[in-house]
Amino acid sequence: MRSLSLSLLLAALLVGFAAAQSRRPSPFSSANRVAEPVEETEATQPAPARPTRATTNRAGDPFEEELKSAFAAEARWLTLHQALMEDLDSLAPCDEHLARRIQEAQDAAFEMFGQRTNYLQRHQRYATEVREDLERKLPGLTVDRAELEAHLKQIAQELASAERRRTELASSLRTVGSSDDSESVVTLDRIITKLEREKRLVEDTLREYDQSREHLRALLRWARERERASSDQLALVKAESRLWKAFYDGVTLRVTLHCHQNSPGPYVFPTRSPREVLR
Repeated sequence: MRSLSLSLLLAALLVGFAAAQSRRPSPFSSANRVAEPVEETEATQPAPARPTRATTNRAGDPFEEELKSAFAAEARWLTLHQALMEDLDSLAPCDEHLARRIQEAQDAAFEMFGQRTNYLQRHQRYATEVREDLERKLPGLTVDRAELEAHLKQIAQELASAERRRTELASSLRTVGSSDDSESVVTLDRIITKLEREKRLVEDTLREYDQSREHLRALLRWARERERASSDQLALVKAESRLWKAFYDGVTLRVTLHCHQNSPGPYVFPTRSPREVLR
């Protein structure tokens, strides 16, 4: 009874899967979906063209807005930084405007690194969530496949048994001089046909199952790689931000030194002899 129930369930699943496949491509290639074909309403009058079905609203990058913000911050920083480098030698070292521009460029750089850090951290958390979810699913898939393999083995054994009985029945009928088209032979042939169909059904299910599992494994590899890459990029962003901080600190020190060098020195009173003082 359990074998029959499982067989019926598998048959229903594959029938539904085949019907779905006839309407659209595999769910594992949703990016390549196209509009559904239009059926003709009349033989002599073609149906009006239907608009192409809109693509999915899910963005390729779930954090695209954060990346746009990071790029916008980078553009602002580059504008300030490049203008500062062009005017650095032409401005007076002690000009307060120069010090303010250095600080503005430095603040813009830190904002850019902050935006990029936020983007990479969100990607890293997302990849971690995907990885943990897939790691929970894959062991369950292994158990499910073992059940399918056991069912396939059971069907193969039943099919082999039915074929042996069919061979023995045909031999026995020939021995007693009876016809091979008796009701018993027809019944066994129907059983064999049913078991062969069921065997192909389970084999097809296993193939689809393995494709699904490989799809999940590919996603798991992607999640692990994305998690690692995000961590590496975060470390590089932190290192680069420290380098730029050191650069702006050096520019500030350079300007400060030039300011002191170009400032008038302290007033030196002319020395006079004691006699001149007494006079």
